[in-house]
Amino acid sequence: MKLLTNEEFINEVGKAAVENMIKYRLCASLVIAQAILESKWGKSGLAVKSKNLFGVKGRGTIGSDLYKTREWCSKRKRFVYVNAKFRKYRSFAESINDHKNFLLKPRYIQLIGEYDYKDAARKIKQAGYATDPRYVQKIVWLIEKYNLARFDKQALEQMKK
Repeated sequence: MKLLTNEEFINEVGKAAVENMIKYRLCASLVIAQAILESKWGKSGLAVKSKNLFGVKGRGTIGSDLYKTREWCSKRKRFVYVNAKFRKYRSFAESINDHKNFLLKPRYIQLIGEYDYKDAARKIKQAGYATDPRYVQKIVWLIEKYNLARFDKQALEQMKK
């Protein structure tokens, strides 16, 4: 599989994120930023080998793969490394679809219809999506640096039609 440039990656994930925002009311820019951060632009071992863009643990459409991962340990107030099983997919499209399903669970209900990316980033962190204490800042920085809010605007314009 050919690795995508950053702009190709944004556009590939962005297309699906816009569709999901229109159909399921999930903030497109948040989803794109998560994919960038969690998969290192689709270039992490987890993304390349397992097609997992979001670092979602568990069993995917074709099983799981074991990876060493860095997790924030609040008791120790530092990062620790643990082995964990991560979902495995046939394609990035499957990963994006499963991520959408993951975010539609009751735990993340406050994300539905939240189109302000800063509020969406805070809400997903508060719901326990990520252990990194700087997760919100990293997501917001990516959205602003790469103007990912343009995808939210695109989806909102289509939703008006």
